[in-house]
Amino acid sequence: MVDGKHSLFVDTSGWIEAFGRDNDFHQRARDILTQARIRGRPIITTNYIILEFISNACKKCKLSREGLFLAYEEITKLHGIDIVHINLEIHDAEISRLRKWLDKKWSLVDATSFNIMRQRGITEALAKDGHFHEAGFIELLGKSYV
Repeated sequence: MVDGKHSLFVDTSGWIEAFGRDNDFHQRARDILTQARIRGRPIITTNYIILEFISNACKKCKLSREGLFLAYEEITKLHGIDIVHINLEIHDAEISRLRKWLDKKWSLVDATSFNIMRQRGITEALAKDGHFHEAGFIELLGKSYV
């Protein structure tokens, strides 16, 4: 496992911006991913995020089905990518944690992402929905970006 402080976590919203050419943060997301690869920065995502991306990318990125799977292949073949598979232990722990966070609008995908980021000491997320910022991480896209 690599040093998390050097790693970049990519959320579903980050992938959607990276592949949605008409999206507000498309170029910024692509630039951040390019710089991460140039610097040899590990890129971390999860199988839950990939599932959510596949479920939403056709609509939110305006991708054809063929384009969707080309995007999927691009993600999985990125140099330095580590797709963490959420196991039953993490899944169950985050279901329990979500029951205590009734005031939050966080999804199970968010909660498992926060778990992986905490485990690995990752501080930055290519994300834009505000949830990572609210959970105490640096969100590189959207309103909380400074």
